[in-house]
Amino acid sequence: MLIVSRKVGDQIRIGSDVVVSVVEIQGGKVRLGLDLPPDLKVERVDGAHAKGSHPPHKALDKQGGDAR
Repeated sequence: MLIVSRKVGDQIRIGSDVVVSVVEIQGGKVRLGLDLPPDLKVERVDGAHAKGSHPPHKALDKQGGDAR
């Protein structure tokens, strides 16, 4: 796992197709913006399950909401 520190407005490029932007940091929450190719499938792992168990993943639409 790569761990980086970023500030609001900073970006990280992954390959040539994915850009992750830090949109907002408030309290214990960080909001990220993802610029992705339209055919890339994204699944969110919720925090309660992120520490090693195998959670049910949620497919997201491009606005970050459930795609189901």
